[in-house]
Amino acid sequence: MSLPLRILLDVNVWVTNLMAAAKGQQGTTAQRIVSMVTNGRWGDEGREAQLVISVEMLETLEHVLKLHGASSDSSGAYIEAIKGIMKY
Repeated sequence: MSLPLRILLDVNVWVTNLMAAAKGQQGTTAQRIVSMVTNGRWGDEGREAQLVISVEMLETLEHVLKLHGASSDSSGAYIEAIKGIMKY
């Protein structure tokens, strides 16, 4: 049995995913990448994947979301959702 593939997504991927959803877009590259991480499976072969992200990256993401006009509540909820994706 192989270990899960550890995935670290750049802050820009998370922001682009959220912006695409807000515009009603579907199937963008960022959305497909985030979907794979959310489902815990990576690529066509469905290899097990584990999201890794640092506290600093989450803080940066929250700051960038606020710069793009997100409220503290919505940016905080997005951060909590990302934390929920991680497997401890």
